[in-house]
Amino acid sequence: TRSGVHLLPATRSLLKGEQYLAEQRFPTTVLKKKLRSIRPFYDYLCIDTPPASTFLMLNGMVAAKNVIIPLDTSVFALETMETLRTLFQTIDEIKGTPVEVQHLLLLEYPWFSWFRKSPTDEIEKALRDFLQTNCDEAPPIVKIPYSRWVYDAQKHGMPLSHHAPSSKVGKVYKKI
Repeated sequence: TRSGVHLLPATRSLLKGEQYLAEQRFPTTVLKKKLRSIRPFYDYLCIDTPPASTFLMLNGMVAAKNVIIPLDTSVFALETMETLRTLFQTIDEIKGTPVEVQHLLLLEYPWFSWFRKSPTDEIEKALRDFLQTNCDEAPPIVKIPYSRWVYDAQKHGMPLSHHAPSSKVGKVYKKI
């Protein structure tokens, strides 16, 4: 981009990567090894992985120094945290160092939701309790306001920071 950001979007051919990784002797460290040669040229490398516990996700987590976890505001967020705790233990065994969670991004329900009380607050409290019990240092939870701009940016294949930088949600992402 003009701002000096290099983007490498995923394509359907990435699906072949899962099979390739499964055939490797050490399938969880392939990406980390491949990134070594380009790391010196970048201040940050951001890797967006699929949400499922696949070799693609494991590779991204093993290669990462810090992790940002986006969560929908639903009861499934709590199940996801349990799954992540198990996943982090596995990655700790592979890397020999714990996964550093930099932020948890909690997508808020829209204000026009049919709930009388926002489930976002209830899920946030449950996540804070979970983190306090399971983490040495609990990462900050950042609430992402519901916005049509998120969907619109995805539809146009653009980062939100470029698609709607002055929107409320764009400003929250910029702070992150």
